[in-house]
Amino acid sequence: MKTLRFSLFFFPLLFAFASSSWSDDYSINVDASSDRGPLNRFWQRSVGSCRIGMVNGSHYRDPDTGIALNHRKAYLLAAKELGFKGVRAHGILMDDVGIYHEDSQGQPVYSWEKYDELMDFIVQECGMRPIVELSYMPVDLASDPGANYAFWYGGNTSIPKDYGKWRDLIGQIVSHSVARYGKAVVDQWHWEVYNEPNLSFPGGWSEYAKLYDYAVEGAVAADPDIKIGGSAMDASGTDGYFYSFLDHCRGGTNFANQRTGTRINFFSHHVYPDNYGSVGDARFYRARHNFFSDEIGRYYSTLGLEQMITETGNQLLRFRPQRRFLGIPRFGAVGVVRGAGGANAALQQRAAAVGVVLLGDLGPVGGGVSATGGQALVLRHHGSDAAQRQHL
Repeated sequence: MKTLRFSLFFFPLLFAFASSSWSDDYSINVDASSDRGPLNRFWQRSVGSCRIGMVNGSHYRDPDTGIALNHRKAYLLAAKELGFKGVRAHGILMDDVGIYHEDSQGQPVYSWEKYDELMDFIVQECGMRPIVELSYMPVDLASDPGANYAFWYGGNTSIPKDYGKWRDLIGQIVSHSVARYGKAVVDQWHWEVYNEPNLSFPGGWSEYAKLYDYAVEGAVAADPDIKIGGSAMDASGTDGYFYSFLDHCRGGTNFANQRTGTRINFFSHHVYPDNYGSVGDARFYRARHNFFSDEIGRYYSTLGLEQMITETGNQLLRFRPQRRFLGIPRFGAVGVVRGAGGANAALQQRAAAVGVVLLGDLGPVGGGVSATGGQALVLRHHGSDAAQRQHL
């Protein structure tokens, strides 16, 4: 039996977009006398925001407005009012969080102040279980300190200059988390090695496998019961990040210890149906999920993998506003819409046409929130460069 497990980062209006027309009418007939059982609120498993450092909003300012950025209000709403149990975000290893630096002799120096501030808020105040995405490379550990590719904020995407130090960094993060929050708590988290390596990581899937092996080596040494996985490949990911990577985990030579195989608890991937000309079609998500479920069952059943979709979305609603709004699409879906204010009648009408009700201003929750929705409250940060603005 297939079990659909979602960790939602940027979810589309699956139900509202049954067709491409903005003005279609929908009729829903409900037989109130028939009890189909409890509602499976699978979407509450996780929600996503872009750059995790923005939870510490006082440290950042919107590149357009100069307003201090803070995701905390949205995180609390997602956790306390909408019932989300987990959260995933980019950049926990970046220098704005500042876990890893090196001294003048090249020795690692660890700092936990901002990490603790972030995780205390997520774990203790929000009561969420993080999906800890181990990205991007700390500049002092990067083989190419200038390899800034990921998003407008320039996450470093180069390989580590020293894989031993990379292993130790991951081990230190896990050890520190266990010491601060307790092993029973940390064992409920998911640790995802990197983000979309098929788009940005040099060296192909084999170099990613090396990165993964060393990360697992450090993490498992710190906590033998940790849940760790990958490859977090983009929706357009090549077979290498599925078949070749899982072949490696099952029976390849481990780069870190030269033994056979590598620990993997879950396989993660991303789904963007617009990449395949199927914008907003919920059937694509099911087909994509079923494909990986079937292939994992056929070739990798001995690994006992959980499948996780840790990022997803579409391109249908991409407004270019100046203010941010929370929207609740019809049919029980929840999302965030970039709005231009209550006075923008055209935006209101367009949103209503696809089943989005604009509720109110969230304020500057992250330098820009993309229009989206469907089974998740979602924050998607966009930069201010001209090319990206044109894309929106």
